[in-house]
Amino acid sequence: MGAAKIAKKILGLDRGGPKVSSAVEDDNPFVREAPREHEIPPVDYEVGKARRPFGAMLGRVVIYTALLVLIASGFNQVVIKPFLANKAAAAPVDTVGVDADQARAAAGRFVAEYLTYNPAAPSAGLTAMKAAMVAAGNPSQFAFTGSGWIAPELVIPSRVTTVNAASVIVAVQAKVSLGRPTLANTAPPAAASASPLPGHPANDAPVPPGYQVVGSLWLDVQIPVVLVGGDTLIDHGGPVFGVDPGSIPAAGEDDAATTPSTKDWAAALFAAYAGSSQTGMDYLTTPGAQITTLDGAVSLTGVQSWKLRTAVDGHRVGTARVGWSFAPNVDLTTVQTYDVSTTSSDSRWFATAIGPGTN
Repeated sequence: MGAAKIAKKILGLDRGGPKVSSAVEDDNPFVREAPREHEIPPVDYEVGKARRPFGAMLGRVVIYTALLVLIASGFNQVVIKPFLANKAAAAPVDTVGVDADQARAAAGRFVAEYLTYNPAAPSAGLTAMKAAMVAAGNPSQFAFTGSGWIAPELVIPSRVTTVNAASVIVAVQAKVSLGRPTLANTAPPAAASASPLPGHPANDAPVPPGYQVVGSLWLDVQIPVVLVGGDTLIDHGGPVFGVDPGSIPAAGEDDAATTPSTKDWAAALFAAYAGSSQTGMDYLTTPGAQITTLDGAVSLTGVQSWKLRTAVDGHRVGTARVGWSFAPNVDLTTVQTYDVSTTSSDSRWFATAIGPGTN
């Protein structure tokens, strides 16, 4: 052991500090105190990481890269591609929807025609309205009748609500002027031939002789618009008064057994719909339905017909022919077709939406 220590000292490998045990040992640089029993002599060493060869490092990089590529490829095949395939299969292919601007334009023109009524020429606007509708449309079913006079001052198409790819509902606000004979017993004026005014022919509705304008009124109208053969047309049901279009579900089959027992409920629903009491309307609708009333703009003359259908996904669709009047101020009436989404609970019926009739 002494020879080994001497060799380490000479080579500079023994870096431990000298242990001084006696004066003699201090004078002799080659003498050290022997380690005590069970005492491990301190070892002074330095740990260093051996540098790998460049080839080994490159090999590891190639292997890790290949593993990542395989994992990503497997994830793409197992997860991404099936997800995209399902999404592509669910999406309609080459479906052309109704253009919102064209729908607004068509609805605005139609409302201007519909709200123009001259008792001297009561059928003046029918031809123009018929040309703007689908083939099954019949404007005489909702045209105005009576001795009153109505003409639009302002027509504002606004919100477009999508029903499906080929069908939308356009909300239109219109400010109209209303007129009536000066005397209550004045008969409607006789038809007269006059030169049409500038503008659309159907909007020729000057105040008839012996009539007076009694005021203006804002009306909210919902117009169903469809795309047929590339043409933007008004659907067969025609216009209805209403603020919100609602969301009408798919209709089932005619339910002849339940229809008669729900007709009184339908009459109460539209009476509340015409009024100004939102509380009364909410009593007949489901919570959260938020069907806005007409706020007394028109009065109900009656529900002329009502047809309820079987349930689809918990909802039934009823179709009503509803008569409206501007009485007592003006003798003007119109009949409109509505679809109503309904549901029942504890032997009570509730409306979830009211919109233009398209069923």
